[in-house]
Amino acid sequence: PELCKKVSARTAEAGKNYAVKTFAVHEDESPRDLGSLPFHLLKASKSLDVWSLGCMLFNMCAAHNLFPVNRDDDMTYPQGLQDAARWTLDDMQRALVQHIADPTAADLLGHMLHPEPSKRWDTKQVRAKRGSD
Repeated sequence: PELCKKVSARTAEAGKNYAVKTFAVHEDESPRDLGSLPFHLLKASKSLDVWSLGCMLFNMCAAHNLFPVNRDDDMTYPQGLQDAARWTLDDMQRALVQHIADPTAADLLGHMLHPEPSKRWDTKQVRAKRGSD
C-alpha cells in the first residue's frame, strides 16, 4: 500500500498529473505490460539523466535541495512537483546565484539544469568541462 501510494500519479493542479516513479518490470526484471495508465510514460533520455545528475550535484555543492523534499528525500507533494514542472531559466539562474558560490560549479550546473532539454549538455560535454578546469 505505501509503495503504491508513493509511485502513483498525482494531480498537482487542475488537469495536470505528475508521475513520480513508474516501475515497469517484474521481480525477475522481465518487462511488464502496463496496460492503460492515467498518464504518459516519460521515455528515459540522456538529457533526463544529465538533469538528474545536475540535481544531485546541486545538492552536494549547495548543501541544499533544488526542490522541496521530505525526510526520505522524496519530492514533496504538491509543492516540489509543481516547482519542478514549472522550472524556468529564471528559476535556475536564481538558484545558482543564491546557493552556488563557485563560478565553475555554477557554470556546469547551469548547463546541466537548463529547463529546455535540447539545451542541456550531454555527458560528453559534462566530462569535458570537468577535465578542462
